[in-house]
Amino acid sequence: MSLALKITTFEEFEQHLPKIEQFLLLHTNDMNLILFSLLEAINNAFEHGMNQSNGIVIKVNIFLDKKHLVVTISHNGVGFDYEEKLLAVTDPDQYFLNHLTSLRGRGIAIMKRCADKLTYSDKGRKVTLFFNLGEMS
Repeated sequence: MSLALKITTFEEFEQHLPKIEQFLLLHTNDMNLILFSLLEAINNAFEHGMNQSNGIVIKVNIFLDKKHLVVTISHNGVGFDYEEKLLAVTDPDQYFLNHLTSLRGRGIAIMKRCADKLTYSDKGRKVTLFFNLGEMS
């Protein structure tokens, strides 16, 4: 089963949230970690994609089978140096302690803490979050 969306504004994403929540509720007992990670990935996509003069397009894909849920967020923006950021967040819990008063820069730590696995590709324009459903349901 899967759910695919294409959005261009945060307001448009907010309109799709009930559909996303309903999809997740049908297939998991605890959607909070997934939704929290998804929101961070969307926020990052808007932040790193807003430099586009022709507008941002963000694609959201949620795929699941019996044991796994995979969320992919991609955008047509500039991207960022994800390798440097991933190295800075080897231990999300320690990262949070070291950055308690930071106003930004915690998205990757949040996603790493919530997801079972996190990968980036396409020069930071695509993030994939992996969740093992056996541990959530």
